[in-house]
Amino acid sequence: MKGCITTMYSIDQFGAVGDGVTNNTEAIRRTIEACTQIGGGTIYVPAGIFVTGAIELKSNMNLYLESGAELLFTSDLAQYPMISSNWEGVKRDLYMPCIYAICGYTYYFRVI
Repeated sequence: MKGCITTMYSIDQFGAVGDGVTNNTEAIRRTIEACTQIGGGTIYVPAGIFVTGAIELKSNMNLYLESGAELLFTSDLAQYPMISSNWEGVKRDLYMPCIYAICGYTYYFRVI
């Protein structure tokens, strides 16, 4: 595909640990930031259970979960930044959802 960015960034290369206990929010954020620096690519989640807060995808980014990979979202509200949004037609500040991307960004999710 013309213009397709195929660089893959594995979250474990940025410090993520798939033990089901370690909070990986910062490691995933660093992975996304590195991917953003080259204009996009694939965020790769290897097999394991990765605890995290909100994941904010950027432009031209794919999120790929390997077979056996799980994203376990924490109940710690501090891991979910506030964003401006609409709720039932009313503009409000809300917690960022588990996986978030703003309009205008291209993002894909592929779970196998």
